[in-house]
Amino acid sequence: MGIKRAWRRIKSAAKGLFRPPVGFPLGVHVPADPADHAEDFAHRYAEPLDWLAAIRMEELGVPSERIGSSDHRHGLAGRAFNPYERDGGGISPGGRINLDSGSFNPDQITKQYGKWAGKRWARSRLDGNEDAASIDVDHRTGRSWTETSGRKQGRS
Repeated sequence: MGIKRAWRRIKSAAKGLFRPPVGFPLGVHVPADPADHAEDFAHRYAEPLDWLAAIRMEELGVPSERIGSSDHRHGLAGRAFNPYERDGGGISPGGRINLDSGSFNPDQITKQYGKWAGKRWARSRLDGNEDAASIDVDHRTGRSWTETSGRKQGRS
């Protein structure tokens, strides 16, 4: 057997070992930046996310008159999920609660609350009771959820 023929056999046998990864790398069809990726996801699934956020808030006992807020710049009225904002959600001056694309960005949580919260957020499911309930507790009591629950911030 010649060297060329042996080399071709080795190459054909090795082809099955080195397959390209499944799917596309970040930056090809979705933005590589976590904040842009979160907003892209939020825009693609805005309707079901709005529906799910409202249901989850009802399950947590948030009064229906406090679920959802309006964004007149983008033509949204009474939405529990706003895909155009990136801060993770909040409470309007009238006490209405909404979530936004920042909910999908662990870097957003890390910046505001530290590494411990960012790691926990990245591992948690979106419907975590503590995460959604903290917004309501903050508004009703004027204190942060960590103060009212007795938890310490900054644990890693």
